[in-house]
Amino acid sequence: MAVGALLGAGRLPAPGSGLSVLVRRGLAFLASAFWLLPVYVIVHGHLSPGGGFQGGVGLVALLVLLTVAYGTGLLPRLLPLRRLAVMEYLAALALLLAGCYGLWRAEAFLGNRVAGLPLGIPGAMLSAGLIPLLNLLIGLKVVAGLGTIFFHLQKDEEPVT
Repeated sequence: MAVGALLGAGRLPAPGSGLSVLVRRGLAFLASAFWLLPVYVIVHGHLSPGGGFQGGVGLVALLVLLTVAYGTGLLPRLLPLRRLAVMEYLAALALLLAGCYGLWRAEAFLGNRVAGLPLGIPGAMLSAGLIPLLNLLIGLKVVAGLGTIFFHLQKDEEPVT
C-alpha cells in the first residue's frame, strides 16, 4: 500500500471523471459476475448464511464500484434519487404488510408457521414461508437506503468562496 501511495501520486483522475478505458471495459465485463453474487445471497438467504441485508450491501458496493470507474454522473442515470426513494418506501410498506399478515392470521407480527403459510420441504428453494419474501424486501430496502446515502455523499462539493 505504501509503494502504491508513493508511486501513484498525481495519477488519480479528476473528481467525477472516472478511471481509464481499460478499467471501465474490465469492469463492464465483470459487472454481471459482481451482480450475480449479491442476488444469489438474497435469494438463498433462507437456506445459507446471508440474506437481504448482506446481498443489498453487495449490490450497493457494485454501485460504488461503478461510480468510481465511470464517474459521478453514472449513479443519477442508473438510479435517479426519486426512484430510490419510491423503492425504499414501497419496500418498507411491503415489509409492514407482511408483518400485518402475520398479525391477521396468527396473532403475531411476522407470524410464519403459525399463520398457516406453506413451509415446503426443508432445504428446498420454495420453503420457509415468508422468509424468502422478507429477504427480498430487506434487500430492496437496503439497496434503496444505502444507495440514497451514497447518492448524497458522492455529489461534488461546491467550491468554497
